[in-house]
Amino acid sequence: MGALRDANEEKAGYLPIQFKWTAIMAVVVAVAMAASSYFILRAQRTMLSQQLVDSGIALTKFISVQSAIPVLGEDWLSLEALVQDAAARDTFSYLVVADHTGTVRSATSPELIGEERPSLPEAEEVFRQEQIVVSDVGESLYNFSVPVLFNQTPVGSVDVGLTTNRIGEALATPPRLLPILAFA
Repeated sequence: MGALRDANEEKAGYLPIQFKWTAIMAVVVAVAMAASSYFILRAQRTMLSQQLVDSGIALTKFISVQSAIPVLGEDWLSLEALVQDAAARDTFSYLVVADHTGTVRSATSPELIGEERPSLPEAEEVFRQEQIVVSDVGESLYNFSVPVLFNQTPVGSVDVGLTTNRIGEALATPPRLLPILAFA
């Protein structure tokens, strides 16, 4: 009778091999999905940040090239029209164009016009190439500084501020969808 009871107790604690393998495979799949999700999200963040930097540089260089003649010719009305047209597109936080003396000649904030070019707070440099400087000024904002050149001679400077909020929005979606994928 005691032997039968011991056998029944062993059977009660026994799990079939299918359940064991299912549990083991579930753990392996969960670990693999967590690791791959981490690396995918990290790569996505890096790629989107680089794309923001590349786009910001292209935009700032374009504005710099378009500003060269008005800055050189001191045609502040044309420069103001260029800045206001660019600002109307709502693709950046701010735009400041200064002449060779550092005086702001056009800006998305009219109170800066005629003042000395504002200095940035302590900022971490993200990118530097030749005369192009990209800085992370905090609060999800990158500053792009590019000189205004005429025949390779600096005649002014352009500062453009781009936010990283849209990158944050893009990066917020996958982590919300990954648990659904894992559940499936």
